[in-house]
This record gives sequence, C-alpha cells and structure tokens, in this order.
Amino acid sequence: MIALLKQSGIQATPLSHLAEVTDLKWQDAIEGYLGQQREALIVDPDDAEQAIKIFRTHRKQLMGCRVIDTSQTRLWLSRGDRHSVLQYIHCNDDHAQAYLNRRLGSIKPVETERQLLREESAMTSDGMLKLAGTISTIRSVPHMMVGINTDGMRQQREGQLNTLTHELMQHLKNDQRLEQADQLLGRLLANNQFEEGSLSNSQSILVKAAEEIAQIDVEIMSLQQRDDTAIQEKIDSLKERLSKVELEQKKLDRERQLISEQYGSLNTQKSQLGSALSALDEERSRLTSHPFYNAEYSSERYALLESSMVNGGAIYKEAMSRSEKANEKARSFDQKVRKEVADYYARFHQADLDDDIQLDYLESKFEEFEQYVNHQITVLSETELAKYAKRAELARREAEETFRSDYVSKLKDSLDQVAHIIRELNGSLKRRPFNQEVYQFRYYPNGDMKDILNLVEEFSKQDQANVGGLFDPALTQDGGHIVAITAIQELITNDDKQQDLADYRKFYNFEVDILDADGNKKTTLSQRIQTGSGGEHQIPFYLAIAAALSTTYRLQETLEGKVEGGFSLAMFDEAFNKIDMAKTSTCMGFMKDIGLQVIAAAPDDKRAVMAANMETIISVWREGGAVSIDVAYPQIKGKELLAGDSVNAEENVSNIDTTEE
Repeated sequence: MIALLKQSGIQATPLSHLAEVTDLKWQDAIEGYLGQQREALIVDPDDAEQAIKIFRTHRKQLMGCRVIDTSQTRLWLSRGDRHSVLQYIHCNDDHAQAYLNRRLGSIKPVETERQLLREESAMTSDGMLKLAGTISTIRSVPHMMVGINTDGMRQQREGQLNTLTHELMQHLKNDQRLEQADQLLGRLLANNQFEEGSLSNSQSILVKAAEEIAQIDVEIMSLQQRDDTAIQEKIDSLKERLSKVELEQKKLDRERQLISEQYGSLNTQKSQLGSALSALDEERSRLTSHPFYNAEYSSERYALLESSMVNGGAIYKEAMSRSEKANEKARSFDQKVRKEVADYYARFHQADLDDDIQLDYLESKFEEFEQYVNHQITVLSETELAKYAKRAELARREAEETFRSDYVSKLKDSLDQVAHIIRELNGSLKRRPFNQEVYQFRYYPNGDMKDILNLVEEFSKQDQANVGGLFDPALTQDGGHIVAITAIQELITNDDKQQDLADYRKFYNFEVDILDADGNKKTTLSQRIQTGSGGEHQIPFYLAIAAALSTTYRLQETLEGKVEGGFSLAMFDEAFNKIDMAKTSTCMGFMKDIGLQVIAAAPDDKRAVMAANMETIISVWREGGAVSIDVAYPQIKGKELLAGDSVNAEENVSNIDTTEE
C-alpha cells in the first residue's frame, strides 16, 4: 500500500517508525495491545481523502491494511492523560501522538491486582488488561515493531544482536570442548584394556589393604580407651595459659601504640608551645617598651590574677580573654573615633586654620586623628567657641519658634482635616444603611501620641508671643506637658521615628462602629471579624477602601452638593462576591456619593445588581478558543426596575427566613 500511495505522490509512514517505547518493561504489553495497529499508515491530513480513495479502490488486494485518520489530529493531540501508559512512549510526530492519545490515553499503568480492579481502564507490564469492565490477557506479538525506525530501537536491536553473537560464540567454544573431551575419552577407553590376571592381583592387594586399615582402627580404639586424663588436663591448662598470654600481649601492644601516639602528639605540642613562647616573649618585649606601659600596675594586676587562679594556664586563659575584649573594644573605639572625626573634618575643615592637616578615614594614623582633635579643641575653646555660643542660642530660639509656628499649626490643620473627612464619610454612610445597620467611622487618640495631641491643642499662632520656647525649662516644669515635650525630643533625635512626628495618621487609631436603625452601637468591625459571616466581613473593608481612596484623591463635596477633586478611579476584581444584592447596591451607592468612579469585574450572578448601579456593562464569554464581547448601557428606567427587583428579592428572602425560624 505504501508503494501505491507513493505512485500517487502521497508519503505514508507506518506508526511503528514514528514512536518509541522508552521503558522496555512495558514494550511487550503496549505492542501486544496495539497489535496490527502498529503497522497503520500515517499520511498528511491534506492527502487523507485521496489516500482513502486509493485504499477503497484496491481494498481486496489490501486486506488487513490500515490508514490513520489524521484529520482528527488537532482534537486528540492534547487530550491524552500524561499519567497513562503514554508516559512510556516517545513520539516525534503530532499525528502519531494524537492517534496514541486516542488509543492509549485512558489506560493507566498498574502493578497489582487491586490497582487493576480499581481503575476503569488499565494494564500491567506482564500483559493483563482491563477494558469496559472486563479483564483479559494481552496477546503477545512475536516481533517488536514500535520504535523500529528510532535510535532507541536500533540500539536495542544492536544490543540483542551482540548478546546473541556472544552466546553463539560460547556455544561454539563449548562444542569444541565437547569434541576434544570425546576424543580424549576414546583414547582412554582404548588404552585401559585390563587383563584378567592383573585384575585378580589388584583384588588381592585391595583385600590386604582393607585388613591393614581394620588393624589400624583397632589400635586407634585402644589408644582412645587408655586413661590419659592428666595429660589432657595439662594440655587444656597450657592452652588456657597460652590464650591469656596472647590476650595480655595484644593489650600491651595497644598500650604501646597509644603511648607512641601520645609521645608524638606531645612532641608536636612542645614545638608549638616553643614557637608560641617565642612569639609571646617578642610581644611582651614590644608591650613593655610601649610608652603607655605601666610596670607597677601590671605587677599588681598579675598578683591579683595569681591569687584568684589555680595555675598559670588559667591565668593565661583569663589574660588572653581580657586582651581580646580590650582589643575588640579598642578597634571599635578606633573606628568610631575615625568616623566621627572624619565626618567633622569633612563638614567643618577650614583651610586657613588647619591647612597643614589632611585626614583620611581609612589611611590616616590614629596619632594624626589625635593631633587634629587636640588642635580643634584648642581652636574652639580659645577662639571660636565663644563667638558661636550666642549665635547658637539665637538659632535654637528661631528654630523652636519656626517649629511651633509651622509644624504645630500645620499638624493641627491636618488633624482638623481628619475630623472633617470622617464627618463627611459618616454623613454619606448614614444615608446608606445596610440591612437596618449603619456603619460609622470613629477615631480616637493613639496612646503613644495622646500627650503630644493635648500639647498641640493648647498651642496656636495667636499665643506664641505669650509663651517661651517649646523646650524652655519653665515650660518643662508643667506636669501636663513635660511628658509630651520629652516624647517630641525623643522622636526628633530618633532617625527611625522622625516620620511618625510628621505623619498625622500616627496620632489616631481608627475603628468602624456598627449601629442599629436608632443609632445605638451594636458592635465594631474588630468584634464582627471574629464572629460574622463572609459578607459581614467584606462590607466594612469595602467602605474603608472607598474612604481611603476618597482621601487619597482629595475628593470633597462643594456647597452645591457636587464632588470635586483629583483622580477618582476605584477598581475591584471579583467584586462583592460574598455580599448579597441589596448590600452590594448600597455599598456601590456610597462609593458614588463620595465621588468614586467604580470599575468592577464580577461573575454573571452579579449582573443584575451591577446593571442597576453601573453606566456601562461589558459581558465577556469564552468558549474554547473563541471570545465574545457584548456591551450594554443601562438606562434610568431599567436601573430603577433592576433596583426594585433586587430590593423585593431581598425582602422575600428575609420573609422566608423569618417564617422558617
């Protein structure tokens, strides 16, 4: 059939040439299951119809041939289960892969009978098959064909050929050996023709030998019956003594080896201690020659250590420990001094005063830093310090007044703005109850900032002239303000916490109160999070997100009732997925009241409530690889109808729930 198709210009390839079984353990089972399908021909989808025509025309001459329907390749190419026996097959052709997905994609490889019964379709590596509720055996095939045109199968066949060749050579060698043995046996039989007389003589010799053996046995028994207990006891005693001597010798050998090892170790330690002693002598000479060395103080310290330590080793260990700590402290102090002096040098170096001194943070010696510091102390104390003292005091006063007039007033304005924003948000929330519940934002002073808040409330631009500096001693005597002033000083001097002093949000804690229809407090968001449902959890967070966005966008309501401000976009994914229709409508109405433009992605069951509150609805459907989009623009009357249906639906649900209770 391949030749017929080739005459018509159609290239056909057997399935077995395009696939390879990667695990030889499963080769027999997979090929037995495929059977004659291994020889099915694969043609290009464009040539499939012409190939079938040729097949049909010559069907009587081509009985048993098969052609795979490659027009279905796209449907089956990715439908095979990768956990099926497909995991043991490698294909380099999409059409072959699609066909094998169709034939083997649902058959699971199993090992035990229990697994075979549990699966809908399965096979074992030794040829058991379960299909359509029936378990049968797979008929084995005499020749392996799958992968016949692949490198793996070619290598396998070459390996089998090498094995068979080796076995054949072994058989030939064995055959030669058998022939040689046969020849030797013939020679032996020919050379061992005995005469009757010689056989009789041999028999007499054997009888005589048997009599001698019997005599020897009698003598042995006689010797065994003789009483040699004393000799045997002496032999046993000597054996026991010999065992003890051998054991003692082994013990002495081990001790000798251990002593030899210890001797070598001690020699090594002696050499190391000698080197260390020389190094210590050199270090001692260096230290005693240092100008800061105090021989009298050193003697006193050594005497104190000697009186408190048990031996010289303990004194040495303690001295080394203290030395390491002192060196570490000295290195840390050296780095600190270098850095601080270098920073000072970089900021305040004046060429006219100390042009002859050049400092480098890493390269300069410590003595150079010491010289520079002493020089600066002299300059500041004798010439410059007095000049700058009065200017520093005036600068401090000016800085404090600027701090009070600028920072305090701005902070008070920011805090007042917080109160104004909370009032506006709560006003909008009062008009939007959620199932007979009203949500209200509440703020209260942060405990760490409460004293600073009280201080800010008492200062204003008008009374600056009537009070002293913010950090005046007279002011700090006031018990009501000393704590606040101390806290401000700590925040100003702490680089990590300076931002807290500038951020008005750090002065308050925020909470969401949940009120009933009469304005009585029912619970708070913190409490409801612990006990409420998913929808009750989500509503306050949506309100908080909306409030945060409104504040960030600086949205404000004018006297005419219009909302003005900056960017007002609010985007949500899976919006309101755990909130019922009425609460969703109320929540979206609140966002509209405060001026937010909402863009939400929601499932289809939220279409009605979204249409009641949105200006544009874009519906997206996807079926397979096709995507459809539909755009709708709900009108006012439609929104009113949808809003009414949502409310009625919620009321009906509430009535049903009440009746059931």
